[in-house]
Amino acid sequence: RQLAEEYLPRLQKYETQEALLGERNSYAKTDPDATFMRMKEDHLQNGQLKAGYNIQMGTEAQFVVGFSLHQRPADPGSLIPQLEETQRQRGGQQPKNVVADSAYGSEENYAYLEQAGIQAYVKYYTFHQETKPRRKPKPFAAEQMPYDEAQDAFTCPNGQLLRYQTTRRYRSDNGYQSERRIYECADCSPCPLKEQCTRAQGNRQIQVSFRLRAMRAHAKELLLSEQGTLLRKQRSIDVETVFGRFKQDWGFRRFLVRGLEKVKTEWGLLCIAHNFAK
Repeated sequence: RQLAEEYLPRLQKYETQEALLGERNSYAKTDPDATFMRMKEDHLQNGQLKAGYNIQMGTEAQFVVGFSLHQRPADPGSLIPQLEETQRQRGGQQPKNVVADSAYGSEENYAYLEQAGIQAYVKYYTFHQETKPRRKPKPFAAEQMPYDEAQDAFTCPNGQLLRYQTTRRYRSDNGYQSERRIYECADCSPCPLKEQCTRAQGNRQIQVSFRLRAMRAHAKELLLSEQGTLLRKQRSIDVETVFGRFKQDWGFRRFLVRGLEKVKTEWGLLCIAHNFAK
């Protein structure tokens, strides 16, 4: 009993910290609502983590039509909350098209946009590589391996089959459930190309989502269309100009307040100020 009373304050401290963390893996003591993130601007060039928020906004004709603030560092999981917040701010109105860079090209986001009836002009991480005129072949990439539907197997550059082993299921922060099929080669030990193929000590494995592959193929078709080409060009002019005004013209590079709600208010005021100036 005496030992339990001795450790009670520490236990209460841990419970308080877990409550502050929520679903995050870090928080700042100077602002418990802020999460440590790797910033693009790192003057020390050592990958230093800094407390911050992930800001998102949607623009049209260089006007901010919706904004949101997030405690998660990654962009893929922020697209759906951003769209839902924009819809709320616009009285339920949804966009007809969404144009975004490759950071948002996840299966979850494609599925959400498809269900909402929104055209997804959203890049994925290999889009630029696939559309380069002088593209360097990557025969060891899973996307480049031929697939035999009858055998349900992929063929590696050495002619060996990677057969289906199992299925792994994942759940995102937003609750989206996806699955990846695992394929593995029977024996890579005698293969002369193993060092080029994998760093794993065992056999080469690949994870495949055929649903995501179909979504990327559809997205690629849209992005390479005449409309998609125009929208891709317009995106960089549209949204990057607004960020350029905030950071370069107005010198806004850090929030002046602390706490999620206060920072969200400051971010909203900044977006409104831009629209007035525009």
